[in-house]
This record gives sequence, structure tokens and C-alpha cells, in this order.
Amino acid sequence: MSGSFHDRAPEPEDRHKLLDAYRVFLGERDGELLPDGRLTRREEQLHDLDGAPGTWDRPMDPTLFRRQLHQFDRRADTTPEMLALLALCRINAGEAYGVEVMRRKRFADLHAGDDPLLQMERLVMQEEDYHTRILVGSTVHFPDIHVQEREPPIMPIRVLIHGLATAPEWLFFPMLLATELAGIRLFLHALHTVSRLFPDHSDIRASMERRLLEVLKDEVGHVAFNRVAAGPRGTAIGLKLAPLVLHGVIQNNPELVALGLDRQTERSLNRLDLRDLPEEVRQAAFFV
Repeated sequence: MSGSFHDRAPEPEDRHKLLDAYRVFLGERDGELLPDGRLTRREEQLHDLDGAPGTWDRPMDPTLFRRQLHQFDRRADTTPEMLALLALCRINAGEAYGVEVMRRKRFADLHAGDDPLLQMERLVMQEEDYHTRILVGSTVHFPDIHVQEREPPIMPIRVLIHGLATAPEWLFFPMLLATELAGIRLFLHALHTVSRLFPDHSDIRASMERRLLEVLKDEVGHVAFNRVAAGPRGTAIGLKLAPLVLHGVIQNNPELVALGLDRQTERSLNRLDLRDLPEEVRQAAFFV
């Protein structure tokens, strides 16, 4: 992989060639898209992730977890492990709500239409749908924790998602690029945080790291796709919007602040580059 998030985006005349390359990449990574929306290889991956060893054998209060997930209270005695799990479930809620809104407002039929850009957008959305299962699946290691319903994101995040879904085409892909870049910063921070937790439960730590690494690989590809879709001018807009999006997400999710996401981390988004990602992600992800 070469290049940088901050490089000039590919020119419009290269769009079809790059979309074809990304389609081939997704076919190898995700497998076949079935009529019910499942992706064959992603189903296999989820099966492996959900079967990973490791069980949390210490108390984790399910009542406190549900209460904190519904409305986070910084004064509550929340362990770092519960805090990390809450943060993943909260990020998951935003992703799940975004997929639901995009599917309803932009794609009534996943298989309709033959425009290459729309076809790729549908596949990208399917990967986002898998992220919701990958992230919330972290709870499999915690016998006392059961997330039966997805808590919807708070109102400002819902407004952002609806605004994105109804944005005109010239603004849609730059805005989507901004959210994907902010997402990479969030997931990278979560990965670094998880790597310092669970010192006596290496299997759990490895499983949670694996989930975040797989999501990061997808997110890098989504950034590449949106750079191609937005073009050079739209990419420049997206890069300027990304810190604003990240700031809004953090300020409206106190779990993330408690997890250590602060203004310095926000500002680091302006310097975030492919070289800041784990080697495994850089080697396995698609980027142009």
C-alpha cells in the first residue's frame, strides 16, 4: 500500500478503473453477496470471531452496564474493562443506526441498479452492517452482559446521520469521507486502549483486538472508495470536515471522553496517516 489520506484524490477519469479494482478486492475479502444481504466470507469470519476462546471470570454488573449504556454517568464506578465494552457498544449503536437510515433512504433494494458507483456503495454499506455485528459481538466473552437491543445514538448524532443520508450528491461523498476518517481515529484509539487492558485475559484481549483490526481494514477501504467518489475537490472538503465530525462524536459520547479521547486526540486527526495504522491493516487494506 502506498499513498496518504492527505494525498490528492484520483481524477474522475480514473474512477471506473479504480472501482473495478476495489470490486475485485471486495469479492476476495467478503465473498458473494447473497439475496438476503449476507456476505459468504464475512459469515465465516463472524463464526470464527464468535467462537474465539476467552471468558471474563470477574464480576461485571449487568444492571450498571445497561444503565451506563442508556445514559452514561461519569460518577459511577465503571471499571476500565466495562468502559471499553461500553465504548464499543456505543460506537456500534451509531454504525447500526447509520446503516438503517442509509438503507431506508438511499437503497430500498440492495441489488437494484447497475451504476458502478452505486453498486460499490451498496457493498460498502454491507460491510458497515457487518461492523455492527463484529463490535457488539465483543460481549460474547462476558457471560453477565447481554445487549438485546441497540441503544439509538443521541439526537445530535441522529441529526448528522439523517443530514448525510439526504445530502446532495456533491456533498454526500465528502461528508461520508469525513465520517470514515473520524471512524478510523476512533477505532485506532479503541485498539490502543484495548491492547493495554485484560492483562490476565490475553484471549479476550486478542479477540477484541482482532475485531477492531478487521473493522479498520474495511474503514481504510471505505476512505479510498469515498476519495474516488468525491474526487479531488470533494476529498479536500472531506478532510476539512473530518475533525469537526470527530469533535461532535466525542462531545456527544461521554464514554469516549472517559476512555481517554481528548482534545489532543481530536487534533491528531489532522496528522493521521496510513503510517499510523498497524502493519497488518496497511498490508491487508485497499487504498488508492
